[in-house]
Formats: sequence, C-alpha cells, structure tokens
Amino acid sequence: MAAIGSLIFTAVATYYGAVVAQGQLEQAKEDNERKARDQATRVTFWEEDSFYGERDWQQSRALHLVNRSPDAVSATQIAILVTYLGKEHVLLLADANLPPCTEVTFKASELTGVLLRDRKEVRLSDMTHWETALLTFIDRAGQKWARGTTFLAQAEEAQDVIQELKHTGFAFPGKPGKVKALGSCESTG
Repeated sequence: MAAIGSLIFTAVATYYGAVVAQGQLEQAKEDNERKARDQATRVTFWEEDSFYGERDWQQSRALHLVNRSPDAVSATQIAILVTYLGKEHVLLLADANLPPCTEVTFKASELTGVLLRDRKEVRLSDMTHWETALLTFIDRAGQKWARGTTFLAQAEEAQDVIQELKHTGFAFPGKPGKVKALGSCESTG
C-alpha cells in the first residue's frame, strides 16, 4: 500500500513539476520577445505640420526620425506616399544608420523627390500631398523591423505592407538632416 501511495505522490509531484516548468518556459519566451522588441519600440517617426510661422505651411512641414535607444539602428528606409499631378507615388528615403539617442529632422522643402515614371525631380513641399507610411530598419541584433503609423512588426511579419509599398521613386535631402541629441536615453535590456 505504501508503494502505491508513493507512486501516486510521485505522479502528482511530476505533474505539478511539469506545469510549473511549462509556466516558466512561457514566461521566458515572453521575456525574450519583450527583450527582442525593446530597441524596436524606441525607434519611430513623426511628421510636423505647422500652419504658423511661414506663409506656405507646406514649406514648414518636416519628417522626424527618432531613435530613443542607446544603440544605433542601421539600413533605415522611409517610404513616403506622395501625390503629384494626380498620380500616386511611393518615394524611398534611405540612410545608412540612425545614431543612438538621436532625432534627425528633414524639412519637406529640402527633400527632392525623383519620380521614376515621370522622370522628374520635384521638391516634396511642392507635392499635392505627402505622408510618411513606413519605416524599416535593422536593430542591434540584426533583426529587420517595420514600423507603420499604427503598427510595429518584424519585417517578415509585415511583408504584405512592404510589398504594397514598392517604391516608384526616391527622396533625397538637399542637405543633411538636422541632428539633435536626445536628453534621456537609457537601456532597459
């Protein structure tokens, strides 16, 4: 009888040990995913629109790229949706990297769009409409990320969006973007 009791106790202890191990495994997986996303969550973009200060508000529009992480990101590419003479285009603004703890600002009046179909160069501020649609970059671990206005995903998970935004031209800054160091930039990893 003692052997049966010991066997039942061992079975119950083994079952609970497996349940605890499964919980720990799931927690470790969640921690790893959170750690992998940490840097990517700190890289973003935004557009500045100002109706004040300049006669033509299009001239005061700007694109801001921000890296609030203590590590640089590389291979940054920004997809900009534009409308020019009734046609829609996707311009690609590419850069080698975005330094750590930095904000880089490009004024629309200083960005030139090269439209491949129309074989024209047009300042972004002269476009009928423009908006930033997507930012892709590679983090410190070599993982490629895609950030849209409403999502952040590993690039392989965002392939549909990336494929939809095939570029039909390029955007080039007339001069380097304005670089500003950010005050607080701490590592959480």
